[in-house]
Amino acid sequence: MRAIAAVSVSLILASSFVHGQESADPEPERLESEEQRATGTIVVAEPGPYAARLDAALREGRDVWGEALIAGGGATYDGIKDLLRPLFYSTGHAYTERGVHNLLWGEDGGDPPYVIPLADGSRIAANVYQSEDYLAWHVGPDGEAFGSDLARLEGPALAEGWLPVLQTAYTDQAGNRYAQESFAGRAPGGGGLLAWIRLRVEVGDGENGAVLRARFGDDAMERFRYVVSPGVAPAEEDADSLTWRMGPGEHTLYAVWSPEGPVSRETALSKADYARARDAMKLYWDGRLAPVLRFDAPEAIVMDAQRNLLIQNLIMRWRYSLGAVVYHGSFYQPESSDAVQTLGEFGHPEAYRDGLAALLDMTKGQDYYINWERGEKLTHGAHYYYLTRDADFIHAHTEAYVAICEAFRAQMEADPHGLLMKQRQCGDIPEVAYFIFHQTLGWQGMRDMAEVWRAIGREDLYETWRPVADRLKAAIDDGMRGAVQPLEDGSLFVPRALYLEEAAYPFITETKTGSYWNLVMPYAFASGYWPLDGPEIGRILDYMHGYGGLFLGLLRFNYYPTPIGAYRADGLPGYYTTGDDNVYLPSYLRVLAAQDDADRQVLSFYGKLAHGMTRNTFVAGEGSTIGARPGVAYRSCYGTPSSANNTAFLLNLRLMLVRESFNSDTGAPEGLFLAHATPREWLEDGKVIAVDGAPTCFGAVSYRIVSRLAEGRVEARVTLPDRDAASVIRLRLRLPAPYRMAAVTAGGETVAFEADSGTIDLSGYSGEVVIEVRVENAGDVGAGG
Repeated sequence: MRAIAAVSVSLILASSFVHGQESADPEPERLESEEQRATGTIVVAEPGPYAARLDAALREGRDVWGEALIAGGGATYDGIKDLLRPLFYSTGHAYTERGVHNLLWGEDGGDPPYVIPLADGSRIAANVYQSEDYLAWHVGPDGEAFGSDLARLEGPALAEGWLPVLQTAYTDQAGNRYAQESFAGRAPGGGGLLAWIRLRVEVGDGENGAVLRARFGDDAMERFRYVVSPGVAPAEEDADSLTWRMGPGEHTLYAVWSPEGPVSRETALSKADYARARDAMKLYWDGRLAPVLRFDAPEAIVMDAQRNLLIQNLIMRWRYSLGAVVYHGSFYQPESSDAVQTLGEFGHPEAYRDGLAALLDMTKGQDYYINWERGEKLTHGAHYYYLTRDADFIHAHTEAYVAICEAFRAQMEADPHGLLMKQRQCGDIPEVAYFIFHQTLGWQGMRDMAEVWRAIGREDLYETWRPVADRLKAAIDDGMRGAVQPLEDGSLFVPRALYLEEAAYPFITETKTGSYWNLVMPYAFASGYWPLDGPEIGRILDYMHGYGGLFLGLLRFNYYPTPIGAYRADGLPGYYTTGDDNVYLPSYLRVLAAQDDADRQVLSFYGKLAHGMTRNTFVAGEGSTIGARPGVAYRSCYGTPSSANNTAFLLNLRLMLVRESFNSDTGAPEGLFLAHATPREWLEDGKVIAVDGAPTCFGAVSYRIVSRLAEGRVEARVTLPDRDAASVIRLRLRLPAPYRMAAVTAGGETVAFEADSGTIDLSGYSGEVVIEVRVENAGDVGAGG
């Protein structure tokens, strides 16, 4: 075990940024040569103060910065946001290039077309980032690309903090300012999806005035219409551009651009038309969010992120990404299923149902990890049933589910160990073995689906397949004997595969094999093979936490791998330094929640919000860099956006506010836990935490917690599910220091509570319950004692 460094949070603040430029702590400009880039040279630069502090923290086995935040009272957004440089870059026009991240605009359900704007305001593309159908903006006498000098770029930002309306402003070299707003919406009265743009140009008194140029890709000029304020010279037109020259004063251009086909000449375009289209777009998304906005947190940036990520994932649904230069329209079974499950848990059961149905026939093929896919199909199908009690869905797909179970049984009968056959670990690791997460997901899937069949009256299928699941678990048990390695510090290391000799990694992400262990093994840990609230899982997490598995609560990953303090000259965006990959964070979060480790949940929550997505635009790709790269002010990710990475934030928000526990023998839902991991600041005096009709495996739950600490009390009104009874119901009030509970009544009766954890036992209650909590200042109590 590596020792915990004594680190003060106040001493590890990263440099601040102004319009994309470092205002402090600049790194040396030691950039790679063309030869280094071509040969894939690992480049080590002499670090500046920021990189030196960061590298020292990354070399520790423990998450020293994160644990310092926990020890100081818990992670907060303000406390974590300046520790790393912001995420801004992603893949560029090609997947090997670094460029500004892109956003995704479309409509609920994921049907094309899509409008793909770049976050710096320079370009809008049709359907995918690298499309040759695009609209690009250039400004100034030299025709520089809008936003090309980040020192003169304001933003990016989203309207109202969350709407899919991109707001940027750029000042050209002559000092003229161009304020741009754009969004995707339909023309008032109907028609296809359009990009709407408003450009306000503030022109100084210089002799040359301002120049604004719209450049177009293939056949894109016919997709463009505009009006411009009076007094602007007529546009100069050539083969692929329009140019406007503007004298002193303020001028406004309104434009629409179609991602598919010419713009209808019937499309009205004026200031009022723009406003109507914008209002209609907001009304559209307000309506789509109404069924899914179930969680109300007293923190504006959390609510902004929740709203925008839900919009992104309502567009992408089961698709891993849309609009990206990589992964456009792709699926990956675990990640895609998690994305639609989370939409279901936020109140969109049709997205969950339709996504699972679409994914049921999708596979990467027999030569990959089809058993992992099959296990996920079964477990998510079973969870969908428990969440919705939609027996018709299970009946409709039982033939496909039975076929999966039959494939499992045939493999077990043919295997000398009674296991599922050896398969490729994952897409990037071609090694073939009895990988434990394949085996445990197969067991979990058969067990869970067998129990669901019994619940819907198919006792015949239960009696057939539950014994097969039990035999697979017994075979896993046999292989697991001697495989799990207790370490001197008390933690447990679980190797990747059964019957494969593998020592514990001294530092998990020092090697590529260890890095992929860190991504995929949490699927095994979340399967329930080890009881999720049990001591073994706690010791397994101790290994992840002690040997380089987490950083600021994010799941560490090192693709090439690249040594800490270096970068790969030809490396892919998101991967050219050591980093993280939060596409795989959900399984870790589920285990953490089941272990009731609220402080680490909150750390991961704010780590993801601050450093697992872009600031203000809430965009994440796949993997992201953490290490510093000289001459590059911002961190990068691989392809944007990613539904699975969005899921990590949304899922954690739900787990913090509402989560279920599941029976370790049957996999059926058992307990209901409310507000078990909320940040303590959310219950400061006057703040309110609210959940409105959130779907759970027991039915919808609502609650409203009002903090009145100044009056020495907290009020809660809880409406418990009436569909199915939970055997255990707990409500937790994580009060800010130095407050603690002194007395609790529910429905006028005194109820049991744990003062240290702030947990109230509501087991046996139903319907609406009014809870009154008297609180006391623990410091005053101590002084008086």
